[in-house]
Amino acid sequence: VTGVQTCALPIYPFESFDPVVEFLRQAVLDPDVLAIKQTIYRTGSESILMDLLLEAVRRGKEVTVVLELKARFDEEANINWAERLEGVGAQVVYGMVGLKTHAKLLLVTRRETPRRGMPVLHRYAHLSTGNYNPKTARLYTDLGFLTADAGLTADVDAVFLRLSSLVPTTELRNVLTAPNRMHRAMLEFLQRVSDAAVAGHEARIVLKINALTDLDLIDSLIRAGQCGVKIDLIVRGACMLRPGVTGHTENIKVRSIIGRFLEHSRIFYFRWGGPKSGECLYLSSADWMSRNMLRRVEGASDISADLIGAGGGNRSRASASGGGAADWEHLEKALHAMVGEQTPLRRKIISEIFRATIKLAKENPGSLNRSEEHTSELQSRVDISYAVFCLKKK
Repeated sequence: VTGVQTCALPIYPFESFDPVVEFLRQAVLDPDVLAIKQTIYRTGSESILMDLLLEAVRRGKEVTVVLELKARFDEEANINWAERLEGVGAQVVYGMVGLKTHAKLLLVTRRETPRRGMPVLHRYAHLSTGNYNPKTARLYTDLGFLTADAGLTADVDAVFLRLSSLVPTTELRNVLTAPNRMHRAMLEFLQRVSDAAVAGHEARIVLKINALTDLDLIDSLIRAGQCGVKIDLIVRGACMLRPGVTGHTENIKVRSIIGRFLEHSRIFYFRWGGPKSGECLYLSSADWMSRNMLRRVEGASDISADLIGAGGGNRSRASASGGGAADWEHLEKALHAMVGEQTPLRRKIISEIFRATIKLAKENPGSLNRSEEHTSELQSRVDISYAVFCLKKK
């Protein structure tokens, strides 16, 4: 861990998750690191990251872990980790009552002494769209962001303070959190871009998410499209917005990327022209669903200042835009068109997905009338069936 002001944007699994593990390892070994704070949602029953946190406590560092006990399918593993962490003296926090903690944050605080002057504290943060799980990092596509930006790391520290002590904090400038602010902020961004389009200025929205089911956000996207905003949505699973409807959504394009890996990253990009022109780029743990925006603790980090000006935003937007042979475009009449050449292997893969979908629908006959929580679960099982099929083909 050093005091260099820089940032990095790895894209998993195309780049290794090992630097994240090494970042935490160096923080544990560094005698000048005073505190480590991390959120844990899914990490598995065996985790090098959790072992490192245990070692950090043994070395006398202040370790705070916000651990979600109700992470579906990982309840037992997380309870066991909570007991082990508490056993060695770590501060284990179970989030806010009634809300799942789904944000993905890691913060390191280090004491650094300049050549002249008194020691000062510097923070380093890793922000992620995916879980701190080296195994799923090889199967899911996610983005991580490693930064020493003072404003961003201060906001992350404030988020941990809010979760661990429930002490009211000042309004965050670089991190949007749910359920406090994120939903309202997304509606405000959509309105800002719409106003720019109405005034005849440049207006653009690109979103990459796992699901789009929140009605307020859907309505705002439709209104933005009607105002002339060019909107690209890359939605892996459930999408309740029908694109290409004349007079309503002809400016909205919806695609799904179906490839070897499970698409998991969430990226929000807004650009608006005019006298107060601007653009912003967020990495987030949240999908555009009511459960994420209103009933979970989520985070969306503004990385615009670090990446857009330096051209790094192109990399993030490219990872969101797809455009490869694994794209499926959603058409007006609830149909999907494959983008790219339809090889025999691809047709067989899609056939297997449809068979899995039909099988799951028969197992869950009421799924079409269920809440978005159950619909998302069904979609996740289909995605997992597809991923297993692809791995068998390898």
